[in-house]
Amino acid sequence: MTLQVGDVTTSNASLTPITVSFNIQNYTEGSLVTDLSWSTSIKDVAGDLIKPTDAADFKLRITNLDFSDVESIDDSKTAFESFEMLSTMPDGDYLVVAEAVSFKNMGSQGNFDIDLSVTFNQAGIYNDETFTFTKAITTETKTACGFSGFYKLAQITKSGSTYTLSEIGASEKFPVTASSFNGNYKVTADAWSDYAVGAIVPVEYNAADGTSTFRINNVNHPYLVNAATSYLLVTINADATVSVVANENYNYGGGDITSVNGTGTVGFCGSSINLTLKFPAFTSKGYALTLVKN
Repeated sequence: MTLQVGDVTTSNASLTPITVSFNIQNYTEGSLVTDLSWSTSIKDVAGDLIKPTDAADFKLRITNLDFSDVESIDDSKTAFESFEMLSTMPDGDYLVVAEAVSFKNMGSQGNFDIDLSVTFNQAGIYNDETFTFTKAITTETKTACGFSGFYKLAQITKSGSTYTLSEIGASEKFPVTASSFNGNYKVTADAWSDYAVGAIVPVEYNAADGTSTFRINNVNHPYLVNAATSYLLVTINADATVSVVANENYNYGGGDITSVNGTGTVGFCGSSINLTLKFPAFTSKGYALTLVKN
């Protein structure tokens, strides 16, 4: 809304005409509005700055502290993102995260940096409270999934309609999610020699195991008596390393029974599983098992 005080008819009076602008924010009482925006310094062939939303597309994510989604907003490919946190949402701690969806291909100009800003508004409390992060994301940050710029902007601690804001500003690798490990995997190495190279091993995500855990099923195992019921539980840590334990002892028959555990790493987007397994009843050594998505 724009309000003008005075016009040409009052020009001879002692009042100087002024114009005042108001930004009326129609927010729900007790809610907190979070706005994500970004900017770059890249220019087109004419030397003009490229519009930020043409240079990059970001998704605004409101997550729990373990990066599990609460809300994920990417409503437009041509505009900035916004989310209104209502007072009816559960109290607790939330992360405000910017995830890069795509970047403009600048050809011979190469990669470029992107500045990120997050702005908070709450009627009567926060008025354009803004955290800005210079060169937060670079377009050369990629993984097997493609672009993977993932930036923690801030933390919101919510109690009713009271919101405490904490600036973070930290670049992270795209979080590895257990749900991306689902389907058939091909064995590329098995130093224990249970599986032949090229064998197919089914991997399953079961939410009942926890959001950070998936199963490597033994249904195709050629030697186990309990192949139909046994599996490896692989739990993903924050740094993409994993810990492994069998749900039950491996029974090779003839009294050859052993527990199984291990460690390893996993590839982004469920691309690969790289484990070192141990069979304590037989040996203290570790044996590599490598699987790639088929």
